[in-house]
Amino acid sequence: IRLFPPAALLLALLPPIAGAPAPATAPKESKVGKVTATALTREQLSGLSLQDTYRTIADRSLSAVVSVYVEVALEESPEIGGDMDDFFNFFFGNPRRGKPRPNQPRERTQQAFGSGFLISEDGYLLSNDHVVHNARKITVKFANGTEYPAKVVGTDADTDLALLKIEGKAFTHLSLGDSDVLRVGDIVVAVGNPFGLQSTFTTGVVSAKGRTQLAEGPRFQNFIQTDVAINPGNSGGPLINIFGEVVGINSMILSRSGGSMGLSFSIPVNMAKEVIEQLKTKGSVTRGWLGVGVMDLTADKAKELDIPAKGVYLPEIYSNSPAEKAGLKPADILIEFNGKEIPNSQELVNLVGRTPPGTRITLTVLRANEKKQFTAVIETRPAQQTPSTSGGKADDGKPAPTPYLGLHVKEDKAGVVVTGMEDDSPFRGYDVRRGDLIYQVDYNTVANLADYTKFMDAAKAKGKAIVIFRRGNAVSYPFVVRFR
Repeated sequence: IRLFPPAALLLALLPPIAGAPAPATAPKESKVGKVTATALTREQLSGLSLQDTYRTIADRSLSAVVSVYVEVALEESPEIGGDMDDFFNFFFGNPRRGKPRPNQPRERTQQAFGSGFLISEDGYLLSNDHVVHNARKITVKFANGTEYPAKVVGTDADTDLALLKIEGKAFTHLSLGDSDVLRVGDIVVAVGNPFGLQSTFTTGVVSAKGRTQLAEGPRFQNFIQTDVAINPGNSGGPLINIFGEVVGINSMILSRSGGSMGLSFSIPVNMAKEVIEQLKTKGSVTRGWLGVGVMDLTADKAKELDIPAKGVYLPEIYSNSPAEKAGLKPADILIEFNGKEIPNSQELVNLVGRTPPGTRITLTVLRANEKKQFTAVIETRPAQQTPSTSGGKADDGKPAPTPYLGLHVKEDKAGVVVTGMEDDSPFRGYDVRRGDLIYQVDYNTVANLADYTKFMDAAKAKGKAIVIFRRGNAVSYPFVVRFR
């Protein structure tokens, strides 16, 4: 199980186990009226009572949802022993044979479990990456007790998805629905293996959509939030709509206790669809790369800058990246990606990642409060990324000007550098340090002291300045300061 700070813990739903639970009884096929439950259409389901609908969904899903048991080899330092040995022996058993040599690492096998579900009759099934991560053996068990060894076809840590395969044919499987049409208030159910209780069926509603920026979650986030009771062991199980279609893959909970508190998060099935085919054909996922650093543009900062409260601030533009080739610069505010408004940095990350390399896209930015458009060609993410740098012109012979806004500066080969700050400087409340470069004043790029003096004099006449600093390869938020 993974525990995520702070006070409320985000829990990946994967607990350790001592042994496999007793197999559950296989569900029997029920009939509603004269129509077999597994053959009902959406229209027929809509005409059923809520009780019959839940029963029909259970009949459809329980035989296609499996428990996923994994064995993970853990290397343990030779210092561990005594009471800790007793703890591991009690909960996990001791797979070692003989005694380890003194001061040598030793290996233990930890068992854990999660959930998964069949998506094709030939044995492909979905689960979570964190369920099977580093597993050396995987076994899936059906509700009727039948077990199959499973192999990993491919995993994607960025979405927390894993595609597994078992050998066989004519498996009962679930249909993948459309998570984009979900609405807050829609009824959903979860089926899984919480705490080893196989074939557990829980119900609730969609509480919110598009949840992002959950601490320690996967890189690409667009979670469906529900109040369905999901607990450790539900990881990888399906979130199902009222028509029996999979709309999400259960992944995380927000909890103070380690159990369900009505805040559960599922990966949208439409995101999974984009991953499945790549995992099936090549075992990994290739994603698009734009080559920018991102920061969310807060409402307060937008008000301070007198710009619309939308878009993503770009503190870094990577060298030789699609963004740099297109003409983007640090301190641009990206407001649209291919005509779609960008509300936050996570949405931009998702959009870029979902765009195939080689795709030509249009980027709309605010630069110096003016809207500009650029065309970029998305590329494959490189192994290493280097932020672009733009140094100033060397002119060491010129003396530093009288301090503006309490900043002491000098010019060197990199540009205009902060050397100190007076006690009453308005920058005292900001994270401005000695050695920072003056990058822009009122959106004008500062290359030397002459630029700095000219731009500061113009700003002083207006009574305020927008100053952006560079530290290393990244630029700061725009600071709005007033002359006294």
